[in-house]
Amino acid sequence: MKKLFICILLTMVFQWANAIEITIRNIDGSTEVRHFDVNTERIRFIYGDGRNMVEIVGLEQLVNLKEIWIGMTPFINDFSFLTRLDNIEALVFQDIRFSDIDFIYTIPSLKRLIFQSCRINNVIDATRLPYLEYFEFTHSQLTEFPILIQERRNIDTINVAFNNISNIPIDESLDILIIAVRNQIRNTGNSNIVTDVPGNNIFIILPEKYRQYLR
Repeated sequence: MKKLFICILLTMVFQWANAIEITIRNIDGSTEVRHFDVNTERIRFIYGDGRNMVEIVGLEQLVNLKEIWIGMTPFINDFSFLTRLDNIEALVFQDIRFSDIDFIYTIPSLKRLIFQSCRINNVIDATRLPYLEYFEFTHSQLTEFPILIQERRNIDTINVAFNNISNIPIDESLDILIIAVRNQIRNTGNSNIVTDVPGNNIFIILPEKYRQYLR
């Protein structure tokens, strides 16, 4: 029994020693400190968890962080803190209205960029995101194609399902899978553009490695 107690105590000490403090500042002036393991690779502030946040401080201490989800954060106006995350590969945004998205161009490691039920004022320029592999902008009432593609590079899939887009100006020779289910597109002539799947279930056509991001 004594050995078990010592083992538990040592485990707690080890976890404490490897804990990173992240500070959340809220709209009412309060602060909250959350502890994360130094090896944390994914963090989610979604489903109302970030509803009152105005700032997230200290994420750059998580040197192994590769993926962050942020949703329903009406009081965060400046997302530039994300540019301090040197190893981030995936950003997932939900239910956010952006006044400026230029911060994404200063995240050189970004491979997966997802917007779900979001609003932005300008088109994403993929030429400035050389390592981008997957781009999603879904459920956002878009009428224009939201990303500029001039050459394929690393990107292999674009998901713009559930919008009101009528035209997708991408050359078929780029060989990029474009999921455009539930839009206003008719007879594009581009065999890479998918506009219809049974039951509008895009899960069956989305590459498996990206299915984890479906909402």
